[in-house]
Amino acid sequence: MIFVCYNQGAGGEGMAKDISNLSNVYDLVSKTVGTRTITRDVTKGLSRNDAFKQKQLQSIIDDLPNDKWHVVPTHFKPDQLETLSCEKFYVVIYADNPESREKIEEHKKNKVWNHVFVDPLELKGQIEAHNADPHDPYILSRLKGPVQYGKLWSYINRIDPVSDDLEKEYHIWNTKSKPHTTVNLPNAACIEYLDRRSPIFYQNFINDLHKQLTKSI
Repeated sequence: MIFVCYNQGAGGEGMAKDISNLSNVYDLVSKTVGTRTITRDVTKGLSRNDAFKQKQLQSIIDDLPNDKWHVVPTHFKPDQLETLSCEKFYVVIYADNPESREKIEEHKKNKVWNHVFVDPLELKGQIEAHNADPHDPYILSRLKGPVQYGKLWSYINRIDPVSDDLEKEYHIWNTKSKPHTTVNLPNAACIEYLDRRSPIFYQNFINDLHKQLTKSI
């Protein structure tokens, strides 16, 4: 399993899709909405849930073929994922300078917080990712037509009333996640966010990653 560990807004799903193009990695199902890449990995989104469900993840992994790598974008950190029993490789996207953190925050707000759900199945999956019930009448009664993620999160967390500009709610949501940092593991490769945005550096990183994965499998 290749786990792409990232914070929202850092482009982890897009990177996971790029990695899935390598010859020794299974293809990752994805679609593009605007400038955002949305993936459907083998864990069906469990890897990006609020809670780390070790037993459910392990059950999925145990049933997977293992002649190639499976790539999974995740918000969990390697120390949590180490509890899973499988061959693992970690790709960690981290922010090591103010410009990187500013860019990630910008994307986090524009691509995640402001994302509008129009697909009912995608909306259902997002509600479940927050360990909420998609049939909860409190939530359903407030969903009318396409809904912004920021509003959905606010409804799930029973914020009432919800502010018009969602700035107060955004601040609460934004402070809940801790940034990813580099890890010193032999089965890990770390990339700084701005390097991920540099075409030449990024291609070299992917090429080196391919070599490492070929040696490991």
